[in-house]
Amino acid sequence: MKSAISKWYRNRKIQDKILVIFLPLVIIPLVTVGIVTNHILTTALINKNYEVTQSNAILITDRIDELVIQTAHAADMVTINLNRMFSEFDRDKVAEYERRYKIINELNNAKLIFSNIHSLQFVHRSGVTYSTMPDPQEPVEGPFLLSMLEEVSGSGGRDVWFLMTQWNDTDEKIMSLGKEVIHIMTGEVLGQLVIHLSESDLSAQFLDSPEYRQYFVISHEGQIISSTDDQQLLRKIPSTQLTDWLKTGKQIDKSDKWVNEEVLVVKAEFKKNDWSLIVVISLDDLHMNKQKMSASILLIIAICIVTVFWGGYKLSRVIARPIVRLTRVMGRIHEESYELAPSTYSIDEIGQLTAGYNKMIKKLDLLIVRIKREQRSKQEYEMALIQSQIKPHFLYNTLDVVYVLSDLGKSDLAKDAAKALADFYRYSLSSGKDIITLEEEVNMVQAYLFIQQIRYRDVFKYQINLDPQINKYSIMKLTLQPLVENAIYHGLRAKEDGGELKISGYLEKGTIYLEVLDTGVGMSKSKVEWLNQITENKESAFGLSSIKHRLNFYFGPKAGLYIESEEEVGTKAIIKIPGKDESDAASHDCRR
Repeated sequence: MKSAISKWYRNRKIQDKILVIFLPLVIIPLVTVGIVTNHILTTALINKNYEVTQSNAILITDRIDELVIQTAHAADMVTINLNRMFSEFDRDKVAEYERRYKIINELNNAKLIFSNIHSLQFVHRSGVTYSTMPDPQEPVEGPFLLSMLEEVSGSGGRDVWFLMTQWNDTDEKIMSLGKEVIHIMTGEVLGQLVIHLSESDLSAQFLDSPEYRQYFVISHEGQIISSTDDQQLLRKIPSTQLTDWLKTGKQIDKSDKWVNEEVLVVKAEFKKNDWSLIVVISLDDLHMNKQKMSASILLIIAICIVTVFWGGYKLSRVIARPIVRLTRVMGRIHEESYELAPSTYSIDEIGQLTAGYNKMIKKLDLLIVRIKREQRSKQEYEMALIQSQIKPHFLYNTLDVVYVLSDLGKSDLAKDAAKALADFYRYSLSSGKDIITLEEEVNMVQAYLFIQQIRYRDVFKYQINLDPQINKYSIMKLTLQPLVENAIYHGLRAKEDGGELKISGYLEKGTIYLEVLDTGVGMSKSKVEWLNQITENKESAFGLSSIKHRLNFYFGPKAGLYIESEEEVGTKAIIKIPGKDESDAASHDCRR
């Protein structure tokens, strides 16, 4: 069955194949997107309402916290002013009626400044009550005020808050702040101050909110302190499930949410006390909006499916025709016929494919020419390397040195010279390898310098300072030796009093730097510029140009050879090799 379907598909025209693949690939995702979108929409609506409600809840808690703070400030202000007045009373022997007038006036001023205060009462230690109400609704011995005074007494001047309760026999609900007034100078208790806040001032913070949101300010014990629903005031939370969530719910920043099948509940904590603000949102209102959006999505999907059928047919014809033409041209490549494809005169994908094919053919022609040129260059570099390896004059001269040393009876030195000569050629030949380690290259240079210093003992001294961490990095053999040879023959030997030769190497920011410094006769500025600009093998500077070309060939354009020199001061040759050659098509790491 499977093979029959595959055979049937293979024998279809490209236009039919496009339709068979294209239509399911579009229709199935469209249906999937519709289903997923419907699910995501529900979640997004809840999350969006949660975010908005959360921000609103935090704003409300901040407002109520500010109301609590202002009430505390009012208590502090009245306490300070009462201290001042009682000091004046004791000093001036003020009569009781004048004292009452001034105290009540002070309480009224505080109520005027802090407009959210319902009323203020001050009970002197003698039992006299001063109130902002025209006629105190409750004497000091009344149960409502008396219970507060008992708890405030002995509090040491700290703020004592009392939960929302019903105001006497009225329907009004109030919350109170009690504070013991202590004389600042003597420490004596002057009395107790009680400030009342109306529940309506708290619930006024909810008035601008949508109707489908219910707000509840709940104490730590689960009592409803303030609400948009007056019938719920001073009651416990009816839902035990919600109560459990309030006690154990994990808090996120300042808020958290709880969702069941019917409601979304958002919680925000108050900063100044252990209250919580609960916002309850009915999910039925959210689902009504979701159903309207879901219907719109289904309609859009249906239109898209119809459009896909029509567009798929048209698209398959537009795509298939230029592909067939391009295929015919590409089929002739195996005949080594690099023919350009006919242009489609468009900038769509098929036009770009045709243009890309034509560019590829043109680049292929250029690449063939370039490969042939590089092969010729490589042969030239290899020939130059072979010529550098042979060094017949160096061999003859060294053998002469060995002979003379033997004739003079310096057999040990002659043996060392012969050993150095053998080491030099062993490293330079290196089993036919072009790439060796820096350690091997430096060993070869040391063998070369040992022999040369026997010949030119009074001409130069040398020292080699190579960072051990770059010993295992790779380099082309016979890279340093030609530079050392140039330094001896063209720099140091031409100087009457000789000089020093220093070879150093180090790693910096992933790049290896090798330096050959001599204190010889140096070069003119014009010659240094000419040497640094050499791009072809020049007979007069064949060694340097060969090193440059081989560095670029093996390590890419980031590698190079640079000359610095000053007449009668000396010359420095600097080789720069990247730790990893990213430009080389072979991508070979320069570390073994």
